[in-house]
Amino acid sequence: MRDAPSATATVGYTPRVKRAFWWWAVVSVAALGLRVVLLWVSPRWGFPADHDQFVRWAIQATDYGVLTVYDRPPPRWNIRDWWAAQRAWVIIQRPFDERCNYPPLSVYLLYLTGLVFKWVSPDRLINTPLSHGVFSSWSIAADFLLAVGCAALVRRYRPGRAPFWTFAAVLFAPPIWWDTAVWGQVDSSLLAAAVWMLWAILEHRWAAAGLLFGVAAGLKPQAVLFLPLWGMVIVTARPVWKPVLALLLGAAVTAAAALPFFWQSGLAWWRASYVENIVPEDSFTTLAAFNLWYVDLLRCGSVDATVRWLGVTKAAWGKVLLGAALLAGFAWLWRRWRGDPRGYVVWALLSLLACALLPTGVHERYVVLFLPFLLVAAAWYPRLRRVAVLWMFVMMCQLTWPHWIKTAPNQWEDRARREVIRQYQARRATLSPAQRQTAPSLDEFLRRAHQEFLRGRARSVWFEQVVLAAALFGAVVTVAQVVALKPERGQSHRSAGARPRPA
Repeated sequence: MRDAPSATATVGYTPRVKRAFWWWAVVSVAALGLRVVLLWVSPRWGFPADHDQFVRWAIQATDYGVLTVYDRPPPRWNIRDWWAAQRAWVIIQRPFDERCNYPPLSVYLLYLTGLVFKWVSPDRLINTPLSHGVFSSWSIAADFLLAVGCAALVRRYRPGRAPFWTFAAVLFAPPIWWDTAVWGQVDSSLLAAAVWMLWAILEHRWAAAGLLFGVAAGLKPQAVLFLPLWGMVIVTARPVWKPVLALLLGAAVTAAAALPFFWQSGLAWWRASYVENIVPEDSFTTLAAFNLWYVDLLRCGSVDATVRWLGVTKAAWGKVLLGAALLAGFAWLWRRWRGDPRGYVVWALLSLLACALLPTGVHERYVVLFLPFLLVAAAWYPRLRRVAVLWMFVMMCQLTWPHWIKTAPNQWEDRARREVIRQYQARRATLSPAQRQTAPSLDEFLRRAHQEFLRGRARSVWFEQVVLAAALFGAVVTVAQVVALKPERGQSHRSAGARPRPA
């Protein structure tokens, strides 16, 4: 039996608890206030195209029925758009019609958010501080769930002040608040579910882990990137049937959420949410992601992933590189870390880093996915803290690329050259035969246009090279620092399924 705590201990303990509570509260309020302020600038500094899609899908769900979102594109709607040339806001309707490509659980959230938006903003004008506030609300809530989850992971192996500083670091990490409050993306929702899923795995709460993986897959198709982590869990955990059943439970959760859509339109939800996202028809080498394929983009000025190297497409080379990296990392981690459950966090970091740097078709935001796991690992291993700072610089540059890359490197090959040829032909058709003889040739016209394109590229290409070098250097340093880490064999008493005995 434990001795009763002394009065002195109680008196000394209570102020510490109160101080800790107030520090956590102050950081939470400050982080929330930061996000509220950022919502006011999000219409100008965010990415209105994605926000327009989210709101229109929500309007379609509320006005035409939630089960129609995979059947047809949403109706066009008024959106505020900033025209820099006139330095003024204009009301337009974007001429882009795309069916919803988010999984069913996100559709339900969009429907609920759409109801709120319809109530607070009868005209439902898109790209206002109010529209961003409403549609970023669940991502902002996920930011806090993510921060608490990271703190819970840190606390398992480093109690004390480290969980609090991890909580603060996640909430104030610039890539996370920019992605959520300015860009209005929902990556924090996926990450919050994934971090708590990993915590449940470490606690051997398999039902909770499977449920959370199903939630993650129901929110974003990028949940598939956590399958390498589950592969490591299945190989190392005992008994093996528990994580297998957890995965099946996750699949059941996702399928149950999609069942109404299946009855409505068959497998349209599956094709739109997962197949077309994971295996897109339009194959690009990189979508503004400063990874291995951005080196190729700067070299050739094209993002066409169907071009062949040695008889193999660039898209296939990306898959080969990713597969080789994952297999090598899996083998090394299993051999070195299988006695230390913290290896799961290390593997989540390395596998997500590989998924951001090696395959084709990667979006700029994918690099944010490994940031929470890097911050957790940095709380355990101080040698990773400088690496985390470097990566936050790279991530912010990637997330803000629309504001500093004025002329995209692939613009000439993808659009500008064809437009110049069209303009030349249209202009030449208006000339008389005598004027055509003195007019510049198509080659000369293209040469002048290309020189103008290169002058536009010169404004940002140097910084693109800096960011790209920082990203590749960060990848090498991250792998080197992780390889140098030393696992501790005595850390597995809780992850082996046994509960620590009371003193």
